[in-house]
Amino acid sequence: MSLIAISNFKGGVGKTTTAVAIATLLSAEGNVLLIDADQNKSAIQWASYGHVPFDVRLEAEARPLLMSGKYQHVVIDSQAAPDAGEIAALCKGSDLLIVPTSPEPLAMTSTAKVAAEAKGHGRMMALVNMIPPKPQTDGIDAKGALERAGITCFNRLIRKSKVYIYASEAGADMSQLGGRMPTYWRDWLEVGKELSNVIE
Repeated sequence: MSLIAISNFKGGVGKTTTAVAIATLLSAEGNVLLIDADQNKSAIQWASYGHVPFDVRLEAEARPLLMSGKYQHVVIDSQAAPDAGEIAALCKGSDLLIVPTSPEPLAMTSTAKVAAEAKGHGRMMALVNMIPPKPQTDGIDAKGALERAGITCFNRLIRKSKVYIYASEAGADMSQLGGRMPTYWRDWLEVGKELSNVIE
């Protein structure tokens, strides 16, 4: 069973969207449990429409499910503004800690703090998302800055789009959403390929 944790100290960086996308990707390989540990219960709300291809439960409900042997993959949408020491615990207890970040300076600073707390406790990768369209180079610049700081990043950058807002409002299966979503879903499919190489 693989366990993927999603966290950052800063809100508004696409943490729940990343958790839902990763859970969707992994659901193609087996049963997935997404544990919603965030006080806002955003993943629970997203899944309440019944369209996502995985199970979502609150943290308090997860223990017996984890013991059931039903799930091949577990994804944790961590709490917003995690307490001191939680990052290290998440990193130590998971196969991979994914830290979503926008190119915005405060988010980048927060990601660097997460990396410092996670260091020596396990595997962590930053995922640069919410990047503006070309010809702007904010995403490439952010990824370069993180890598120069010694932080491992996913190669694929996730483009900013309102389709993610629409998906969350509709409780949609992101891989099946019509309109422009298939174009943006390709970003996540590339992330999925990288992820499989990390957790295989």
